[in-house]
Amino acid sequence: TFSDAGSATKGSAVPRQQGQHFVILELADQLGIPKVERSLTRYDLFIADEFFLTGTAAEVTPVSEIGEYRFKPGAITKALLEGFGRATRGEVDFPIQ
Repeated sequence: TFSDAGSATKGSAVPRQQGQHFVILELADQLGIPKVERSLTRYDLFIADEFFLTGTAAEVTPVSEIGEYRFKPGAITKALLEGFGRATRGEVDFPIQ
């Protein structure tokens, strides 16, 4: 599970953006990744397995650490990174199948 406004248990975080926001949410839907929308807390950083950011230049960027919290790119981050790259390079029509 991940949130487009913060982190969720055993998931990744996606900050709200315009175009990227839509693409990431659509990708998550198509990959069957559940989403919730809520604010990020310190506890979320403690329990998260993976964490990433999105942005115009960053696209999908894995985060390796925030303060004392460490993360590794996992299956969710990798799947969204690959799908986002394919979409932005025009390799697939939207919505992505």
